[in-house]
Order: sequence, then structure tokens, then C-alpha cells
Amino acid sequence: MAKEKSGIAGRAERLCSEVIESLGYELVDVSYKKEGRDFHLTFYVDRRGGIGLDDCEKISLAIDPILDRELEVPQSYLMSVSSPGLDRPYKTERDFLRHIGDLVEVSLYQAYEGQQKLEAYLRSYEAGDLELEFEDGRHLSLAKGRYAQVKPAIRF
Repeated sequence: MAKEKSGIAGRAERLCSEVIESLGYELVDVSYKKEGRDFHLTFYVDRRGGIGLDDCEKISLAIDPILDRELEVPQSYLMSVSSPGLDRPYKTERDFLRHIGDLVEVSLYQAYEGQQKLEAYLRSYEAGDLELEFEDGRHLSLAKGRYAQVKPAIRF
């Protein structure tokens, strides 16, 4: 995880991240928020190849007893495990490194050759700097402050 959280989501993350990773998954994010009348504690998990319902159930069964035993919450809540989605932006170094070689969509702060969004293959990532390769073989290096977001390019 990139940044340590506070509050209930942060405590839940610290309690469960090791167990989730020991099962072969990456804990991408944890949220705790009120939706309607209910509070929801949601664990967003991922792994190469994606997450299915069986994966969510496996993780839920593993972390539920930990939360029941160790997470003090002043009100009742609903806990769920979810995929972060196919098009979630990369946030951590681990995200970027796992997707080297993949086709990505890069949103730029300033246009490059008239384009605000680029599609290219992620060739390297180091300390926030990207090396991209376009389908025509051209390369582009982007320093950390030049791009706003990187996420998988999804083609149908």
C-alpha cells in the first residue's frame, strides 16, 4: 500500500494485509464509509489475472474472524471483498512493476503531439518515471510530474 491510512480503514488494513498477501493476493485499498443507513468496510484486492467471486469468498472467510476478534468499531458494519475493477489506475510501485509490458492509457497534464491521453506499452518504471513504447516503435520517457494517471488500456 502506498500511504498509511488512519481510522477504521487503516486499522482493518493493518490487521488483514499480511493474511491477504499470504493467500497470494495484493491488498490494493480499504475503505470504510457510510452508504445510506449502513456502514461498509470494503477490501479491494487484486492479482495478475484478476479476481473472481471464489477469490473474494476465500479472502472474506480468512479475514472475517480477525476483524471480529480484533477490530473495534463503534457501530455495526457490512464487510465485503471486491476487485478494484479492470480499469483502476495504478497507484503503487508494485502496480507499475506488475504491469510492465502491458498496454496502458496515460493521462497527461500537458498534451504530447496534440494528445492529452496516450496508449502505449509500459516498458519501465523507476522512481515514478515511465518509459513508454508506442505501437509504431517510438519511445517516450515521462518524468513523474508529467502524467496524471496511468491505467490499463482496455480494447474490445
